[in-house]
Amino acid sequence: MLEIKNISKTFNPGTINEKQVFKDFSLTVKDSEFVTIIGANGAGKSTLFNAIAGTFITDSGTIELDGKNITLLSEYKRARRIGRLFQDPMLGTAPGMTIEENLTLAAGRGGWFSTINRQDRERFRETLSELKMGLEDKLTKPVGLLSGGQRQALTLMMATINPPDLLLLDEHTAALDPATAEKVLQITERIVNKHSLTCLMITHNMQSALDLGSRILMMDEGKVVFDSSGEEKSKLKISDLLVLFKKRSGKTLDTDRILLS
Repeated sequence: MLEIKNISKTFNPGTINEKQVFKDFSLTVKDSEFVTIIGANGAGKSTLFNAIAGTFITDSGTIELDGKNITLLSEYKRARRIGRLFQDPMLGTAPGMTIEENLTLAAGRGGWFSTINRQDRERFRETLSELKMGLEDKLTKPVGLLSGGQRQALTLMMATINPPDLLLLDEHTAALDPATAEKVLQITERIVNKHSLTCLMITHNMQSALDLGSRILMMDEGKVVFDSSGEEKSKLKISDLLVLFKKRSGKTLDTDRILLS
């Protein structure tokens, strides 16, 4: 379970660039809950992920993961329990290393010069075969030669090869073409369900936000303005989200990225 209690964060305090992103923000995400998050640019979605991942320390409040207070824990220590994917498929992998070398590092099997044995390779082949991209037959291929979709799918597999306590997906299909993005989303749903992962996914695609997961959040100016799950969520349409956003925030949810999605 993820529990965020009354966090506040102001960047560049006391300067002309001062900006308060969160003020007494709270959010609880239950175990195995798959939450999709939507909102306009600047709503605080990625900043929320940065707070959870430890990219910065909040000014006040607490963040707990499975009952442990991680508020002051460094980012690299949180990374042992939190998996994260970014929009850029180039992030999250070492392009000059092979697929099996990347997976070896992700699996915690050793350092840069660790030996990959037969048992490791069989595990990697079995794991990669679930992606249905043929990567299980390309273990010795450098990751830098993979397509964006292949690399993002591999990054997802690396982030979950040792199932994390929390998975953060920060618009991880936004840089992919529609067909590839759909395939990666299908892989995402399959992996999250297989491991019963607690997952938060930011997306600008409102249909994906409605189709995937068990709960949907709508954010604006560092606040959750709409929160729906269960039967209520299953009945929602994109038109409903647009009306709800305007009603709750007083603004129109019409950024270019959302409209294009």
